[in-house]
Amino acid sequence: MPRGGFREGSLRLRHWRTGKTTTVRLPEALVPQVLKFAKALDEGKPVWIGEPETDNLYQIKEVVLRYAAAANDSPRWDRANKLITELEPLLP
Repeated sequence: MPRGGFREGSLRLRHWRTGKTTTVRLPEALVPQVLKFAKALDEGKPVWIGEPETDNLYQIKEVVLRYAAAANDSPRWDRANKLITELEPLLP
């Protein structure tokens, strides 16, 4: 049985949708938050930097994103889609 060197399946590398990765030095305390942020960006999810508990804009953005996810092309959602279209550029 051969030992040493590269063996298929021996490394568990993280795979990212956006491509090649690089090494970055971060304070250890920030690593979990930065990884969470990076994974969300990589998956195309909306991200928010701020304090959700104290930021009213965060709560408004969450409502807009929830409606945007539920909205479809049916006439029932026409008014909601118009509102979302107008609000999205204004939200950080």
